[in-house]
Amino acid sequence: PVRVQLLDPHGDAGWHDHEFHEIAFVLRGSIRHRWSEGEETLRAGDVRVLTPRCVHAYDRARDCAVINLYY
Repeated sequence: PVRVQLLDPHGDAGWHDHEFHEIAFVLRGSIRHRWSEGEETLRAGDVRVLTPRCVHAYDRARDCAVINLYY
């Protein structure tokens, strides 16, 4: 099964994980993504693929919109 979620605007999301893959497409703005590998600022046009049980968080959103695809 596939689920699509539009987060517009995307705000802060504390530390969490999922039992599925997540592909995040940043449509607009920017947001800081934190995870076990460190942190990065995602901007419009960036795509991030997260594996199941990857603990991560988002903050410092600036006019950010994201489409998440879960499978």
